[in-house]
Amino acid sequence: MMRTIAFDPSYNTTGFAVVEGQRLVAYGTIKSRGECSSEKYASIMHQVGDLCRQHEVVKAVVEIPPHFSYGRSTGDNGQQKNLASIQKCSNAAAVILGELGKIGIRAVEIDAHKWKMVRGQNLNKKHMIAMARRLFPQLREVALNDHEAEAVSMAVLNC
Repeated sequence: MMRTIAFDPSYNTTGFAVVEGQRLVAYGTIKSRGECSSEKYASIMHQVGDLCRQHEVVKAVVEIPPHFSYGRSTGDNGQQKNLASIQKCSNAAAVILGELGKIGIRAVEIDAHKWKMVRGQNLNKKHMIAMARRLFPQLREVALNDHEAEAVSMAVLNC
């Protein structure tokens, strides 16, 4: 069966999940490391490559941030993200896509705004965590952040 990895890109904390069919293989976060942006993006790139090789994935799903700010685009403090913050997320997505291309993994790009729409409403972070826990009951008993939850949901919905 084919393994799929999904990424919820962010400048500081990128969520990832690996699924094989409807089985959750791994999930977690990539923490960018470094003093400057080039070091942080390089650390994301290397960790993406390592995860893909470790889990022998053959397909990837990458959330593409919106090119505008909307109500759901909030930081950890709950405040709406500005365009500079969204640009950093877009850069992280580009780095992830570049690494996937370099190592020969086909990637599907998912529009952040469109895939989270349900009945005309955009799912918030709380909804995403609840969805991931419904998909995989073993996640009900563990701490799960919104980056991990989004990656888990994307992986399952696009495997």
